[in-house]
Amino acid sequence: MLTEAYEVPFEARVYQSYLSGIKNHWRTSLYQQVVKEAQSLQAEDIEKIESSMLLSPSYQLYAWQERMTQQFKYIGRWGIKTILEQSRKELIDILQTADQIATDRLKLNPECALPDYVGGIDVHQVPSGLGRDALNTWLMVWYQKGLTFAGGNPNALVEWYADLLVNLAKDANCEVKTVLDMGCTLGRSTMSIKKKMPSANVFGCDVCEAPLRYGHLLAQENGVDITLCQENAEKLTFGDETFDMVASHWLFHELPPDAVVNVIHEAARVLKPGGIFAIYDMCKVPGGTIGEWLHKGMAIRNNEPYALPLVHTDLAKIMTDAGFSNIQFKTTSPDWPQETEPTEIMKNRYMFMSLYSGVIQKNI
Repeated sequence: MLTEAYEVPFEARVYQSYLSGIKNHWRTSLYQQVVKEAQSLQAEDIEKIESSMLLSPSYQLYAWQERMTQQFKYIGRWGIKTILEQSRKELIDILQTADQIATDRLKLNPECALPDYVGGIDVHQVPSGLGRDALNTWLMVWYQKGLTFAGGNPNALVEWYADLLVNLAKDANCEVKTVLDMGCTLGRSTMSIKKKMPSANVFGCDVCEAPLRYGHLLAQENGVDITLCQENAEKLTFGDETFDMVASHWLFHELPPDAVVNVIHEAARVLKPGGIFAIYDMCKVPGGTIGEWLHKGMAIRNNEPYALPLVHTDLAKIMTDAGFSNIQFKTTSPDWPQETEPTEIMKNRYMFMSLYSGVIQKNI
């Protein structure tokens, strides 16, 4: 299979598994010590917490591990990009074959320029970001499959997301015939939606060309009929009232505040009357001031400059202004299925996912 074009060397698997072990220590016992120390300060301001905690050896190690394990993962001796560089030409050549297969299912647009918040930031500390180097598509493929010997289901979150969309459609009594999955990158979320809604015509869009090429190859190899399009979600080329559902999975924390507004209004434009819109992302942070302080640290150390602004964005108001009604919010993920926000800071560090949804109302 073209999408399984490289074999991970044993040494790299051991190296990456070792880093995952360090990461697990970071997110459990080290995190717990840092939280305990921060709570003892009884500070109500994240800047005061930061200035005090900078003197803590535990926090110094926590912050160092949060940033450096990412760098080790990608560019260390057995880092993902270090290994992939050895097969750069072959891997990029494979991506170039995508537009020769089922050409009606892949719609690339060479005029679709990368916005600065994509092209100008090494998001997740990925060297050259997700859009400026086609080789990084294979980097995403590798780390999304799981890096440890234990592995796990790498599709758990996108399957959860797709189930949420199915339930939203049922609750709204909406027959979903057309779906747009915005910011789909490799198309895994788009494929999950299609599998959960087999009768729907499902589109995925992303501003980056190379991940769409890979996603197209993957979909064709697996016999999943989705259409992947190169689009900027701030200014879609789809006509008015095209879709019954527009959704996104882990897109909005990558958008600056003005882009958030633009994308929501574009979703409203391309939705049919009564259509459903859903945002699945890190929209809220549990744990009060300490939780927000940790989230800000993650945003800085992992090159996620818009993650904290999203937490302070009134998405419900923006959706209302765009014409949405019946706006709902709930916290939900495979790791936190309770659908209610925790009253205390989480025991272990992980990304807290939440869902905003609404139904578009238009004058007909």
